Amino acid sequence: VSEVLIVNNKVESTPDWINDFTKVKLLNQKQNLYFNGSVNLAVPLCSSNLCCVLNDDANIDVLAFQFISELNNKDFGCIFMNPRCIEGESVPEGHLFDGSHFQSKQQITPYEKFFNHGPGMFFCLQVDKFKPIPDNLKHHCGDRFIFQNNIERGLKNYFLEGFRLQI
Repeated sequence: VSEVLIVNNKVESTPDWINDFTKVKLLNQKQNLYFNGSVNLAVPLCSSNLCCVLNDDANIDVLAFQFISELNNKDFGCIFMNPRCIEGESVPEGHLFDGSHFQSKQQITPYEKFFNHGPGMFFCLQVDKFKPIPDNLKHHCGDRFIFQNNIERGLKNYFLEGFRLQI
């Protein structure tokens, strides 16, 4: 991990010990930017091209970051957590599978199940391929926009399995 950017939407409740970490940068906000605004603010400020977005109430095995950083396939739009890992059902070892077939609402079951489990809780993307989430989406559907926009631009989205995400 080269750095941790925290979009601090609730400055008054930030513990003092957070300042003890040299890799942590607090981006203090006067008002809550919510998910979409926070992602749009932080991603362009990343010093590394590989960016992982993690909600403040999510906890993921640190080995997931190691796995993602060692990927040889750099031609991806985004790597999302498989929804069944969020529910707690995991697989023996980390791997990726192609999630591009979830591209349209015509495939309601897998597509809706995926987005109902909040892929925005944890995902990774390449900063130079990031397209900001439109302001008119307000607080919702930013992860869905990222997913769909990657497909429209010919990028592949992957699901990460083998690492449990706890909320």
